[in-house]
Amino acid sequence: MQKENKREICHQLIEAAPKNRFRTIYRYLYWCSSIVILSMALGIVSTKQTQPFYSWVENTRLESFGRYVAGLILEQDSKSKEDNFSSSLNTEEKALYKKRRIRLLQSRQIDLERHMLSPRDKRLLIKFPSMNPQVTSSFIILTNENLPLSQQFRATIQTLEKSFKALFSLKQPEKKRVHICFFNNRASYIASINKDFGFRAFHTTLGYYSPIDDCIYFFSRKRSRSSMEVLRAYELKIDEKSKLYSKRQLTRDKELIQIEVLNYLQELDRDTLCTLRHEAAHRLAHLHDLHSRRGFEKLWLIEGIAQYFETSIPGETRKSKKALLLTYKKNHKLLDWPKLINSNNDNFGSPQNISKQLAYAQSWLLVGYLFREHKEAFLKFIDHQKNTSILARPQNDLSILCKYLKISPEELVHELTVSIEKL
Repeated sequence: MQKENKREICHQLIEAAPKNRFRTIYRYLYWCSSIVILSMALGIVSTKQTQPFYSWVENTRLESFGRYVAGLILEQDSKSKEDNFSSSLNTEEKALYKKRRIRLLQSRQIDLERHMLSPRDKRLLIKFPSMNPQVTSSFIILTNENLPLSQQFRATIQTLEKSFKALFSLKQPEKKRVHICFFNNRASYIASINKDFGFRAFHTTLGYYSPIDDCIYFFSRKRSRSSMEVLRAYELKIDEKSKLYSKRQLTRDKELIQIEVLNYLQELDRDTLCTLRHEAAHRLAHLHDLHSRRGFEKLWLIEGIAQYFETSIPGETRKSKKALLLTYKKNHKLLDWPKLINSNNDNFGSPQNISKQLAYAQSWLLVGYLFREHKEAFLKFIDHQKNTSILARPQNDLSILCKYLKISPEELVHELTVSIEKL
């Protein structure tokens, strides 16, 4: 009887073996395909490509999941790199800093005994060995330009910090030194940044804030190619007039042209300070966690806030943006507002420079309008975007923004159109 039972059990096991093998294979394929599908979704969402695949998952739970996981990876990678940059110097870096320190002491450029430098500070000095440093308790400014502007840079950033913290009700003190690299022209700026970061994405930029090494990079407008061409045009204008007019008339014309040149140079200095404020605003937003480090926010919000602080009085109208917006509104060629608010790459990543300029100008107008007319609701929207949950129901930015503002998308677009007319 026992033998028969054993035979029956063995027979059942033999018959079940193919089924069990099939179930194992099925489970294996199921998990593999699930991982592949989720990886594809994660890749599609993280690259934020609108065509052709992103539209398949857009505004679905899969998009929320993909954005959340991609954001976590981005956040951890960023924090890891920031921590590494602030960690103790390795043996090679210590040797490089020792050489840099000896040269600085010999040239008497700075009093290193007076200022305690952190590993982060030392790495900045190592990274740019040919640039002249100026060190204070709150700043390190490196430049291959003359240093007189450094005092103005410090005053500009200190004023900006007060305005920024007042607007967003931030109270925590700033402990780390502000790092600034100021280049004497665009060419040296681009060459240095491309060498440092290993890719060529800065040829159209006027400045850059790196959250990894917590440093602001920008350049003097006076020696850029475009400004040198303008100054050369003024010289040619004087040469032409010297051939046509008498000495007395020529002297008067030269004085007028010199006034124009002086005004132009002052305008370039103002533009340079606007770039400094813009990048410094990015820095403050990063340090005070105004934005997430997970890439949840759209560029209109990130760049719009930075532009809001470009002027000495936040939110003041800039002539260049005003002229651009009025011209394109008159010709009915403004960017589509819903598309600007809901998308990144279509406008900010456009190869056409004018589309990019419009994206920035319209973002500046939008953020300025929101701070003026809906400040409290806008601050709640900013906080919402930073704290997006993995379980959040997918919604586009325009819908979420209008929900906080308690107006319809059509009303918002109308208000923005009226705002342009009031500039």
